[in-house]
Amino acid sequence: MVHSALIFMSDNDACNRLSIERNIMRWLVLLVLMVLATGVSAQDSANTPTLSMFRGDVERTGRFISPPLRSEPSRLWQIDLPQPVRTTIAVAHGLAFTGSEAGALIALDAATGAEVWSFQTGDTIVSTPFVDADGALYFGSADRSVYRLDAQTGELVWSFQTGDEVFSSPVVQDSVVYIGSRDGVLYMLDSETGNVINSYSVGGEIWSSPALDAENVYVGSRNGRVAAVNRATGELVWRVSLRGGVDATPALDLETGLMFVGDYDGDFHAIRMADGEIVWQTRFADAVYASAAIGEDMVVVNDFLGTLVAYEKETGEELWRADIGRIAYSSPSISLDPVSGDETVYALSEQGGLMYAFDGATGAELWRVVTGDAGDWRSSTPVIVDGVLYIGSNTDGVIAFG
Repeated sequence: MVHSALIFMSDNDACNRLSIERNIMRWLVLLVLMVLATGVSAQDSANTPTLSMFRGDVERTGRFISPPLRSEPSRLWQIDLPQPVRTTIAVAHGLAFTGSEAGALIALDAATGAEVWSFQTGDTIVSTPFVDADGALYFGSADRSVYRLDAQTGELVWSFQTGDEVFSSPVVQDSVVYIGSRDGVLYMLDSETGNVINSYSVGGEIWSSPALDAENVYVGSRNGRVAAVNRATGELVWRVSLRGGVDATPALDLETGLMFVGDYDGDFHAIRMADGEIVWQTRFADAVYASAAIGEDMVVVNDFLGTLVAYEKETGEELWRADIGRIAYSSPSISLDPVSGDETVYALSEQGGLMYAFDGATGAELWRVVTGDAGDWRSSTPVIVDGVLYIGSNTDGVIAFG
């Protein structure tokens, strides 16, 4: 049963509140950017941030504060790899990090694409690296292991073996590494040593990546469960069972207290983070493998058939929809313009190897570009950093657009 909790107010009050909130957010964004700019060394100032992870932040919102790509971009550089890139590109410390199907974690110069170093694991890498401000890099491999490397040199610091393949992407906060495994366990590891601090078994394979708020870690599993686990104790807070398995990573919206996640059955859910109650849900024609992207007022997601839909976050009202083509495993991303506050949505599918950009307010298509030949299971998602978009391809390796 779907429960909804709506707050009623006059149209004028709602508009005034929305205008105030948007202005406050824009000023906060500008303030953060100015603070970050003053703290970057001359060596790094022309490069990239010092923190990077799957979906851009620990809440996994898929939103990036960056000048947008509103007109058709060109390829700034491209590096060919012998096999498809399944990971999302992590960009930090002047480097772009990618995994390969051949099991290599590769560091590239973010400005030129030149290879800086490579670290070999025992199997395919789907997990997107987490890179912290101190230059520690964490990721998982299908060889069942979680690794920590030095981001600048590629030197191994530690590795930890789970009970099965690791496709989940780690998130690290307060010296704890959170990551799932196909053995069905959510691991909480000491970031310095790799030792287990806590763990929780969800009872099904974990391909989903964990998301964090201040108290809990949230993750989905292929048995259709989404669980909230206390970060301090490792104990279950709540668990909800959906009709289909969950590969998608939960996207957390701290403003509304809602988590957004889709399942194999084609359902897309807004779940209250406090207690696991479903506030609203909608249904697609096919499975939702993609993780949602959260904007100021909207949440955007696509199904396997390539139907991309933007919903109002609190009510689930459809705002706009677009077609990106069939076989859509990849997740949409949003860039927030730090000056205007405008949002741009980026999404791609296997059909024609195309990537699209849409106006966040209207859903109008802005451009489309080819990112390589069509293929199967393109899971790399767009990353937008300082006006440059990075993407992994089935046939064209890693590409930077700008």
